[in-house]
Amino acid sequence: MQEHNKQFDYKVWMQQFPYPEHKEGSAEFNSMTIASWVICYGHLIFVIYIVKRVVEEKANGSKELLKMMGMTNCTYWTSTFVNYFMIAFINALVIAILYKTPMKNAFVLFKHTNFIILFIFLLLFLTSLILLCMTCSIFFNRPIFAILTMLFVYVISFSMLMSQYFFYNTEDKYFALSVGNKLGICLLPTGALLTAFQITYMYEASAEGVQWNNIAEFSLIPDMSMLVTLAMMLVSCVLFVIAIWYFDAVWPWQPGVPKPFYFLFTKNYWCGDKAANSEDGIEIMGGDSGSDFFEVEPSGMYPGVVIKNLSKDFRSGITSKLAVNNVSLKIYQGQITALLGHNGAGKTTTINILTGLFTPTSGTASINGFDILRETANARGGFGVCPQHNVLYDTLTVEEHLRIYAALKGVRWSQLTNEATQVLDIIKLTDKRHELVKNLSGGMKRKLSLGIAIVGGSKVLFLDEPTSGMDVEARRGVWDALLEIRRERTVILTTHYMEEADILGDRIAIMADGEIQCCGSPMFLKQKFGTGYHLHVVKDQNFNMQGLTSLLKKYVPEVTVENELEKDISFRMSSTTGNEFGDMFEELEGHKNKLGVISFGITITTMEDVFLNLMGSNTLLAMFAFGGMCDSIIDMQLLWLEVTWREE
Repeated sequence: MQEHNKQFDYKVWMQQFPYPEHKEGSAEFNSMTIASWVICYGHLIFVIYIVKRVVEEKANGSKELLKMMGMTNCTYWTSTFVNYFMIAFINALVIAILYKTPMKNAFVLFKHTNFIILFIFLLLFLTSLILLCMTCSIFFNRPIFAILTMLFVYVISFSMLMSQYFFYNTEDKYFALSVGNKLGICLLPTGALLTAFQITYMYEASAEGVQWNNIAEFSLIPDMSMLVTLAMMLVSCVLFVIAIWYFDAVWPWQPGVPKPFYFLFTKNYWCGDKAANSEDGIEIMGGDSGSDFFEVEPSGMYPGVVIKNLSKDFRSGITSKLAVNNVSLKIYQGQITALLGHNGAGKTTTINILTGLFTPTSGTASINGFDILRETANARGGFGVCPQHNVLYDTLTVEEHLRIYAALKGVRWSQLTNEATQVLDIIKLTDKRHELVKNLSGGMKRKLSLGIAIVGGSKVLFLDEPTSGMDVEARRGVWDALLEIRRERTVILTTHYMEEADILGDRIAIMADGEIQCCGSPMFLKQKFGTGYHLHVVKDQNFNMQGLTSLLKKYVPEVTVENELEKDISFRMSSTTGNEFGDMFEELEGHKNKLGVISFGITITTMEDVFLNLMGSNTLLAMFAFGGMCDSIIDMQLLWLEVTWREE
């Protein structure tokens, strides 16, 4: 440089403008990308496990049984969440420790980020993921469909957001999104995860990391702060909780009685409703209370269950099946009411409606004064259920089952062992109290299901074929137990066994084609539909048919031959009292040799006779086709009251 002919010597030097410490290169970026992939896809098994278990509990009926026995929706979902949250807590802690631990060549993925902040955002991600899985499970009744749908939503949402977050050099779609859209993305667990990783990467690149002093500062990419991201995670958790509460209450395509979509705006939901008078407006058999097929209602007894014009129509496309047709019935406290009918008669459907498993097409019912449609939770609070199929937990013991359901019924913690012991003594499973359920026989499992219904002092018992699969000895033991506990309870029992209904039933209602055909005490039904008495005679080669018939008609004018074989013959005698049988048997005993009679015996009318006489031959054929009554007819022989005179 020269000025006014003067020469100046100078030196030129350059220095880079000062900047904060930072990292260059793609290694950290690639590591961050891989870390997000590991967290997302590493929890696929966790997602499958949650959805599968929750939907399975609904599909096998255990969820509804818990609710029937007193568990509220809030308690059920809270316990489910806590179960998986404990797993999520451990996962988040382990992942946070691994990401803060030096790896090969002293590389630390989140070297500068605060450990607590890292742990919190991982835990919130897993929490929102759990709640999303629980929300998804509400809309499915089959685990496989729920799993496939959840995986599709989870993987697709992560992949689409990944392409916009981590490949912003070639895709600038994310930057065109509004703030509202970016906040909406953070409501998805995968969206919040990717946003948090992107923010963390930007702060790690500047060797600062996410700290408490910069948690509210907006990062250039993705133009969000970690505090806002964590807040949106919390908001998403709250929204998922609200969705679970609402949709579980109103979703109609699942077991249980759904509430109307506007239920949260009704006074009854928040304030409750007074128990209705169960006597009001009840008409037995839709107004046919004067029919000869129905015995006069007992006076001075409290009806624990009142059914009014109940109907259930199952529709599938253009076809429909009327399973229950305008059923009205009163079931009284201190009695066992047996509900008889062939397979498909509507017995189990009626029980399922009363217990809140199905919604009736029309009509209603009340249990201890609480309407099953408007006050389902209150109605369920006082009854116990033994379902047709066992709903048990293989990994729990017999005593643990009883303790759980006793606790749901409100039994104090200090009394659980005593309550379980009493029930075990009733159902004769004391020696199996510490046995795992998976090691029990089928009959013992049925006994345990009965014990679950009894435990906690349930005032109303719904027993759907409680003795199915039991041998004769075990069945008789259950009968003794039911007769012992019925005094202060209302018991409704469905069964295929005629002798079971005859022995246990104070009143018996017979169903066919969804309707109650008759109802009354066993004696009333036998007198109304019975065929009288049956005389069975073993004859020899000198048998005198005319002489025997004349002798019988001398005492019982209405005598007809019921069945005749080579060695024996049966007569049907229409006697209403049986007082004349003593003299008839004495004369028959004295003339046996003359009449060619080896031995004879008499049987009374049984419930089998009543049932078959009422149903008719067509129903009988259908009954055998379904295989529901074969064992009953064989076992019936064991209970015939037979008086046989033989030669000494």
